[in-house]
Amino acid sequence: MVLERLAAYRRWSQHLPRHILFYRDNVSKSQYGEVRATELSKIQNACRKATQAGETEPLNTLVIVGKRHHARFYSTNVNERRNLDPGLIVDTDVFAPKQFNIYLQSHGSPKGTARSGHFVVLENGSRYTADELQSITNNICFMSSRATKGLSVCTPARYADLLCARLRMYMRPALEITIALHLWLFQLTLAPGGTDDTAFYGAQQWQTRLQAGGPIPSILPSTIS
Repeated sequence: MVLERLAAYRRWSQHLPRHILFYRDNVSKSQYGEVRATELSKIQNACRKATQAGETEPLNTLVIVGKRHHARFYSTNVNERRNLDPGLIVDTDVFAPKQFNIYLQSHGSPKGTARSGHFVVLENGSRYTADELQSITNNICFMSSRATKGLSVCTPARYADLLCARLRMYMRPALEITIALHLWLFQLTLAPGGTDDTAFYGAQQWQTRLQAGGPIPSILPSTIS
C-alpha cells in the first residue's frame, strides 16, 4: 500500500515526498514494540524500494493516536464550569516521562467533558520539535471535509476509522455466509449419525448451491435428512 501511494505521489509531483507523517490509531501500549518492529520497518522498506538513484529517501515519523485513556483536564478556576478551549496542549506533569508524547484537546465539546487525544511519537525521523509537531497535529484536526470545526483526533486517523467501517459494511454479507457455513457444518457433525465425512458432504452441497445461485438456508438444520 505504501509503495502504491508513493508511486501516486511521484506521478503527481515528479518526485517523492521529503517527509511522511503517519498517524496510527487503535494501538495499546503493549503493542508499541510490535508496531515499530513490523509496521514501521515495512514502511521504511517501501520507502527504500521506491527511492530511485539520486533521490533522497523520505523521512518517516510515526505517531500513535489514543483516545482510550482516563486523563481529563479542567480549568484551575473552580467557578469555571465549561470545557477548556480547543487547542489545549498538555506536555508536563501527566505525560509519560520517557516518551515523546502529548495530550491535545483539539475539539470543543458543548456537552459533557471533552476527551483529549493522546499522541505518542514512536519514530521521529523528521526530527520535529515538540512545538512543530503540536502545531502540525492541531492544524490537521481541522482538515476534515465532514466538519467545520476541529475533530477530537487528527483527520487521517478519523478517515482510517471511516474506511474500516465502510469495509466492514462491504464484507458483512461474505462474513455472515462464512459464519453460517461453519455453524451449519458443526451442527452436521453433532447431529445423530453425523461425522466429519457428513460435514464434508454438507460442504459440497453448500458449494453446489452457491454455484447454482440457489437460496442459502438462514436457519440451520437440526437433523440430517
